[in-house]
Amino acid sequence: MVMAASLSEPEVTVFAANLSDGGVRRLVSRTWSTIRSVTWLPDGNGLAMVATENNSINPQLWYISYPSGEARRLTTDLSFYGLIAVSGNGSILSAEGKNQSNIWIAPSGDLAAAKQITFGSPGQDDGWSGLNWTNDGRIVYTADTDNGTNIWLMDADGKNRRQVIPSGGVNSKPSVTDDGRFLVFQSNRGGHWAVWRSELDGNNLTQLTGDAIAGEPDVSRDGKWIIYENNYDGAGELWRMSIDGQGAMKLTDHTAEWPEISPDGKFVACGLYFGKDVKLAILPIDGGEPVKLFDLPRLFNLRWGVRWTPDQKALTYRDWSNGIWKQSLDGDLPPERLNGLPEEKLAAYGWSSDGSKLAFSRLNVPRDVILIKDASAY
Repeated sequence: MVMAASLSEPEVTVFAANLSDGGVRRLVSRTWSTIRSVTWLPDGNGLAMVATENNSINPQLWYISYPSGEARRLTTDLSFYGLIAVSGNGSILSAEGKNQSNIWIAPSGDLAAAKQITFGSPGQDDGWSGLNWTNDGRIVYTADTDNGTNIWLMDADGKNRRQVIPSGGVNSKPSVTDDGRFLVFQSNRGGHWAVWRSELDGNNLTQLTGDAIAGEPDVSRDGKWIIYENNYDGAGELWRMSIDGQGAMKLTDHTAEWPEISPDGKFVACGLYFGKDVKLAILPIDGGEPVKLFDLPRLFNLRWGVRWTPDQKALTYRDWSNGIWKQSLDGDLPPERLNGLPEEKLAAYGWSSDGSKLAFSRLNVPRDVILIKDASAY
């Protein structure tokens, strides 16, 4: 007997096939976004599986009875679970991890003087999936719950925290217009990844992109344009649309990722692919060939966005293991690390509108191994 999964929005269906006669039977359909590491239990009466539900971000352990197909979560927490092994007596061994991040604030002139402003519990992941500043000095950021990833707003000292985007799916990479009117972000709350817009208080929630997969948006400070990645042609090119979601146009035929609009609204910085090679690129916001291209260090990480420095004289981006790189736009100088930051992997970050402060998320990912002795009775 073998197991197979068929993925079709919005559900995943698990099938069992009998190798002796070729018969196939449907076991269960459910709104999982991913399935990984499926293993039969020794008695053949069930399956142990790692799967992620659509409105969650953390893979959990599941039990599927056979032949009834009843699906039941074995774990219900903010940890994430990995590869599983099953012993001869039916015990399940799984790797468990729990992301934890909190937001720190530092004066731009002395990054070593950073102070922690959020103190979330493991799995809450403050700022992991995006943070940005409002023009009046507040911070909009992501935080995880068992209902998915949501977008929150707080003062720069960590006070007056409140959720602004209602729970539903994974909502991340927020950016805000300078007038504080609009919040733009990516979300899968509508069944697939798309660009969404709301008012800063979360009202008038609107999906701006259509059926194609789209995301990684950034809104210009004047609230005129949204730049985003669009899989309309299947390659993930860079597109631009108005704040109302109108007039969408492709800016480049190259695959692009993690764009950010310059403070003056004239250029877009992003990762741009040339075959298998990726460069740090600056493009005109009206499209066309790159005006500048830069090589990237071996452990570069553009995820959660390339950032312009407030004076627009440099670009910054993360490293996979240690801090943040700074690429000067003057001449052909190589990138250098920002001094004063913790020598560790960081998550999302961003400067305040006046350039006086840097907010960044520090990561901690403790890992463990768990044992479940009898999955069918758990």
